[in-house]
Amino acid sequence: MTASFAPRGDDLRQAQLLLVPGVIGVITGGLIAAAVAHAPTSAMVWLVAYLVLVVGVAQLALAIGQALLTSPAVGTAQIRFESLLFNLGSAGVMAGTVGGSFPLVVAGALLFFGALGAFLFAVHGIRRGYAAHAYRALIAFLAISALVGLLLSARSV
Repeated sequence: MTASFAPRGDDLRQAQLLLVPGVIGVITGGLIAAAVAHAPTSAMVWLVAYLVLVVGVAQLALAIGQALLTSPAVGTAQIRFESLLFNLGSAGVMAGTVGGSFPLVVAGALLFFGALGAFLFAVHGIRRGYAAHAYRALIAFLAISALVGLLLSARSV
């Protein structure tokens, strides 16, 4: 039996644990951009980009992709765990980067890598062609980007 790509209502309700922080990330990034537009600093431009692209867009893509690919739905506990790791990790990376604390960046990055592992685990064994490959490619892209960001952060200390 082939499962459909349309998420059920339960899938989307559970995905809210990731969708809501993702939307908040995009909105917060936009508000910060508006607030610092008159005198942007490199730290604030980086922060806005991280909020919008990682906390916002990437988290939304991970949430929607997971809801579309997994049937039956991933459990609420798993999604809470993913959201906690992803958002605490992102908060650590942002606070450490803006505050100049490399150990905080490392701690945040480790949580972030844990979240990516949890997202990957949630779709293990799923072979739905291009959609599954694209989802895993997004996780790989985020992991490589985080590693590059960690290396750049180490050089700037």
